[in-house]
Amino acid sequence: MVKPVPGIINQETFPPPSIDKWHHRHILDLDDFTKDEIELVFQIADAMAEILTREVKQVPTLRGKTICNLFYEPSTRTRTSFELAAKNLSAGTVNIDAAKSSIAKGESLIDSLRTLQALGTDAIVMRHYQSGAPYLAARHVNITIINAGDGGHAHPSQSLLDLYTIRSHLRKIAGIKVVIIGDILHSRVARSNIWGMSTMGAKVTLCAPPTLLPRYLKYFIDHPEQTISRDDLLRDVWGYEADITSRTVDNFILKLRQKIEMNPSHPRYILTVHGAGYKFIF
Repeated sequence: MVKPVPGIINQETFPPPSIDKWHHRHILDLDDFTKDEIELVFQIADAMAEILTREVKQVPTLRGKTICNLFYEPSTRTRTSFELAAKNLSAGTVNIDAAKSSIAKGESLIDSLRTLQALGTDAIVMRHYQSGAPYLAARHVNITIINAGDGGHAHPSQSLLDLYTIRSHLRKIAGIKVVIIGDILHSRVARSNIWGMSTMGAKVTLCAPPTLLPRYLKYFIDHPEQTISRDDLLRDVWGYEADITSRTVDNFILKLRQKIEMNPSHPRYILTVHGAGYKFIF
């Protein structure tokens, strides 16, 4: 087993052969990621997954670095995930709750960022209720910005996790069919997933009422024809004929999640679409 050396990239920290493929200072969305860069993230995640099975779940990769979690919205999973990831990499962490900081007294986003930079923060993990806020941050401070969700725009870390999960279960992403159902227009995760999945070669199908699809969809993805109506979902994707009922998208997604949570190892789920909404059959 290779003994990790502080400050040196080795097999106990990151896979070194492909590290030169990385060309990002910030992670704002997946629209500018290449397939090789996403594959590099998967390689690192594979290495960390093994490390997290050990009794001591730490490597010295970010020893001496300080990561600040700056969240303008409530969060449990995302914020905790980033904090634990930083600790696993031996970084120091600072958590700022906007409601309990000077932000609540009127301090601007730029002033807060500049203060954190002046105090020696090396990277900021940022969630903000305004779309585009991380891009503004990246232009005004000289430290790394990681977007943990900005308004209805993007959520790159969640998309990378979705891609990694698909790869872990199906062993590939290229060529698979992925259907994203619901309110695409207001979903930051859906937008980032469209970019990431398309980059990795998946066939992405969007299923939503026209009013819940982005108006600029044809500029948003490489294959604007890959959209589908609710009535055509099974016929065009799974090969089943649609029936008629009045189920809603929310009810469909809720039942789908409940079934998956109760049966996480089940190999297949059968979906049927009904008129104005959806019905789930397990």
